[in-house]
Amino acid sequence: MEKLNTTNVNIDEAIEVMKFVKDFCKKLGIAYIDWKIDNIGKDNHGTYKLFDFDVSGVFDKNEWLYQPQFFFNYKQSILNGYTTPQKIDDFSFPNFTTNIIP
Repeated sequence: MEKLNTTNVNIDEAIEVMKFVKDFCKKLGIAYIDWKIDNIGKDNHGTYKLFDFDVSGVFDKNEWLYQPQFFFNYKQSILNGYTTPQKIDDFSFPNFTTNIIP
């Protein structure tokens, strides 16, 4: 991870990669929730890598198998009426994209 470049990340490209990763994680039953540009980097070959999964959770049929830490995006999603893992993750992703695009 220390070899990843986190300063030369193309925002638009990173968001497209994150959309793909989000869909892939959901198929595996993973709600990432901690979507932010600080959690993505590029290796020497130009491949994007997502890291910092400590706030993520694992679910099956919208029930938590491993519940994530109750942090900002999780709290905000609950306050806005989202209760299932998929909806919590969906709520946190647009917040990430709208907060970084001017």
